[in-house]
Amino acid sequence: MPKRLPPLNQLRTFEAAARHSSFTKAADEMHLTQSAISRQVKALEDYLGFELFVRTTTGVELTPQARHYGERLTKALEIIGIATSELTLKHSYSVITIRGFTSFFVRWLIPLLPDFERLHPNIKIRLIGSAEQADFQRDDMDFGVLYGKGDWLGLEADLLFNDELLPVCSAQLAQGQPPLSVTSDLSKHTLLHHNQLSRDWPEWLQAAGYPGLQSFGTRTFEDLSVAYECMLAGMGVIIGQRAYLEKELSNGTIAAPFETVLRRGSGFYMVCRKDKAGQEKVRAFRAWLSSVCDANQSQRRTSVQSSGMPAWFRQGAQEGTNEEHLATDDTFALSNLWLARNTLM
Repeated sequence: MPKRLPPLNQLRTFEAAARHSSFTKAADEMHLTQSAISRQVKALEDYLGFELFVRTTTGVELTPQARHYGERLTKALEIIGIATSELTLKHSYSVITIRGFTSFFVRWLIPLLPDFERLHPNIKIRLIGSAEQADFQRDDMDFGVLYGKGDWLGLEADLLFNDELLPVCSAQLAQGQPPLSVTSDLSKHTLLHHNQLSRDWPEWLQAAGYPGLQSFGTRTFEDLSVAYECMLAGMGVIIGQRAYLEKELSNGTIAAPFETVLRRGSGFYMVCRKDKAGQEKVRAFRAWLSSVCDANQSQRRTSVQSSGMPAWFRQGAQEGTNEEHLATDDTFALSNLWLARNTLM
């Protein structure tokens, strides 16, 4: 059975008086009168059956045993306070603020968030979208989405996906005229650009062996999400971020006509300040993100294994594959190419 405890108010009053070695200072802390503190301490002494303070002409002094008792009470009350705060956090409404690219939110994060809010109903997500990279020096946030190599000073970064870019277009455009069978066919089509990603097309064309290729036409957008919608509507070919387009590539809504994949050694990271990493809501979100990324990797492997692709294609042995720019073990990129080409047959 639990041991019998003195009244909590008496314990709290004595702990404050013992910690300050003063009834006056304890009264100030607890917003009580000095006489009220004295009465509470006397009531605890009566309960215990012995004195805790020795009254002198100049004030009060703790007995040695009472000093030890007071120190242990301080630790016990701190534990109670921490436990109460943690319990309150779990049952109260808290918000995680994330700043990042609008296209990242629309194409990658938002479809996943219902799962997080189902698992953590007391944590709500606030998204602040922008075409600019989040700035931890300027803006207040719990998380920021940053593009780079994950080595930001004073920040903790969790890799979401690596930068992998390839030309994509609507299935209708890929099946129509003029054809999109070889890289040089891009010269007959409209290429879609984002004004802040001006290096994407030139670097991909360089990797594919067609530097300086001139297209039939170009369209430039300030909002990447708008550019993707124009691609889906059949208005041209865009350099797409693979992670943003996995659903459409898998269901055949869009096609990836060429095998070259541009990789720059950078990626997209969910980043937080180190001084916030210990917060419960931050830990919960990072743990969930880790499980999502692990599940995505597992799903890719499973989809490739069950896709019915010929073994020679899964192994990257197809004649004409540009192995300098497409790793032979990149089965996901190979699967997209195989599926796209079989869709066009």
